[in-house]
Amino acid sequence: MTTIYMTLTRFAVMSGAYGNLPALEACIADSEEQQCRGRFFLGNAIGAFGNSDAVLDIIRNNFEITLAGNLEQEAALGSDGGGFGFTDPEDVEYSRRGFRYALESLGDVNRTWLGSWPEKVVLVLPRGRVLFVHGSPERSNEFLFESELDEERLLRWMDEERVFGLICDHTGLPWVRALPGGRFAANVGAVGLPANDGDPAAHYAIVDLLDLDRPVEIRRVEYPHDHWADRVEADGVDPAFTEPLRTGFWRIGVASLPEAERRAAEARRTSS
Repeated sequence: MTTIYMTLTRFAVMSGAYGNLPALEACIADSEEQQCRGRFFLGNAIGAFGNSDAVLDIIRNNFEITLAGNLEQEAALGSDGGGFGFTDPEDVEYSRRGFRYALESLGDVNRTWLGSWPEKVVLVLPRGRVLFVHGSPERSNEFLFESELDEERLLRWMDEERVFGLICDHTGLPWVRALPGGRFAANVGAVGLPANDGDPAAHYAIVDLLDLDRPVEIRRVEYPHDHWADRVEADGVDPAFTEPLRTGFWRIGVASLPEAERRAAEARRTSS
């Protein structure tokens, strides 16, 4: 656990770039326009779209706090497994394939740097303490899906770390949950992949601790997704990874979704 003291009240939280350079750059630009005073990154900067050293250069130059997702942890350990946490065998195999794309463009200096990223960060702010993780406080590759949220478990984690906010990602599906006592939990969504809803846009979160009623806003950000999909396909990235950039619907990870999230995506696909 890393504890950091800051005086911010309004900041951006991003995650899941997966090597998608233009999406990350667009979200950074949007956060500047929204007058965020700090930026934090919750892991899985590297991934299926390669360009690992390039995306890490952007992270290094634009984020005050970075923490490790499962992909950074695997890369730092020299693993080639990916460890994404999927339950479906085909999803597992594709996640390993995407991880190999990431490793091909990851230099030794950056691999060493990833090993220094903490797994959990508590940010101590004027209003109180906020916990940042990639997956959950227990595992970096645990999916906290909105339909399966266990409020008692969320509150127990928050009590253990004496925080009033818990912010995560890993699922790539953004949500915000108000909790008793003015506390909150949020999933910031993914910068580098759509939210499996038919919209190719990127997502991140703005946290405004002066807004007691709505402390977390999920931002939707457009970027040249078709051009980027064409580029990485030309570089050899599997269409299973690039098709969602064009359509906004996943091909990988769907079978591992809970029933509620899977049905919601199917309904949007049918109506589109």
